[in-house]
Amino acid sequence: MPRQTTIRRLCLISVTVGLVNCGDGYQHFTLHGGPQSRVRVVNDSPLVAAMVQHALDEEREYFRGLSSPKESERLATFLQSGPGKLYNKLKNDFQRAPGYDVPGQTRFKLLFESNVLPYSKVEFDSGPVKGQIGWISRADFDDTRTGSS
Repeated sequence: MPRQTTIRRLCLISVTVGLVNCGDGYQHFTLHGGPQSRVRVVNDSPLVAAMVQHALDEEREYFRGLSSPKESERLATFLQSGPGKLYNKLKNDFQRAPGYDVPGQTRFKLLFESNVLPYSKVEFDSGPVKGQIGWISRADFDDTRTGSS
């Protein structure tokens, strides 16, 4: 059986499970909502890149200052729960950043994510925005890896 056919069949099987990896090394997901709904996408810009880099630097500096694995575990839990000042500031900054809307049910591949970020960097696989790169809220898609949405 040709390799391309095998990959397509694996993708089809993966779609039924919810998490898709179509042989390109990326995890693929679908936005919430129907085709008539809209999901906000933040432009991938130098401003967003600077916000992301600042957050990752802050996280790295915090981890360097921790003295025990237990403190590291508490920080990871705190960052994932979203009540932290950094997380909330990032969320507000992302919400104010320039962007555009895409239809619900648009497929995308996940390019970058971090527990400290409320948004994930994606490239769209379908629809009028196919090939465009942007940032979407982690609340706008079901993450079948963790069971969260």
